[in-house]
Amino acid sequence: MLASGSCGNSILVSSRNYHFLIDAGLSCRELLRRLAQAGLSPGDVSAVIITHEHQDHILGVGVLSRRHKIPVYMNAATLDAARSHVGEIPTARVFVTGDALIMGDLAVQTYPVPHDASEPIGLSIRNSESRIGIALDMGYPTKLVKHRLSESNALVLEFNHEPEMLRQCQRPWEIKQRILGKTGHMSNEAALELLCGLVHDQLRTVVLAHISREANSAQHALSMVKTRLESIGRADVGVFVGDQDTIGERIEV
Repeated sequence: MLASGSCGNSILVSSRNYHFLIDAGLSCRELLRRLAQAGLSPGDVSAVIITHEHQDHILGVGVLSRRHKIPVYMNAATLDAARSHVGEIPTARVFVTGDALIMGDLAVQTYPVPHDASEPIGLSIRNSESRIGIALDMGYPTKLVKHRLSESNALVLEFNHEPEMLRQCQRPWEIKQRILGKTGHMSNEAALELLCGLVHDQLRTVVLAHISREANSAQHALSMVKTRLESIGRADVGVFVGDQDTIGERIEV
């Protein structure tokens, strides 16, 4: 994870010598700084996939496209909405939600998720050996979401907020209502319930993502997940927390 949280999100995925980003929600300068910390330059990045057009997922994508000529994959609705925030994206590659994108030796399956954006997506990434399921901003997991995330060896799931902390924080009430709604963000309990339904013998890694600074505690979310996994005999699953300010450790799947 290059960044994860309400102020910016970006995931670096690498397989063999192919590298791509999922979202680019930091400034281009900050994205390049974090890529350098991971040992990469802009020329090493072959693509960016955008999940939806909210600022914390697209902030740097316009400059990445215009200055560094990196192909940017998104559906048409997201592209139309993103232009008003980040300007033209000349290297845009438009796909239809439900398409599978080929990234090096990886197949990236796109699927719709319920969130208050134009046409938000989740991703399932696989090759002949492993599968990664990614579901970031969404209000609740649909049957399709659960299906696409099933049988994953690694999961990246949104653990956005603790409802009582959200109600007591300083955010405007209308934003709180949006977050709590069906097209908002998943609470710790909702994400934990989803996770427990996805546990299987080959699940090895879970990453807790998009944790709110104002309405959640990373330590609390981490403790919840570890305790529940221990209770079902899966203390062996590695649990990591995506951070807003620093890149995460390299996770092999």
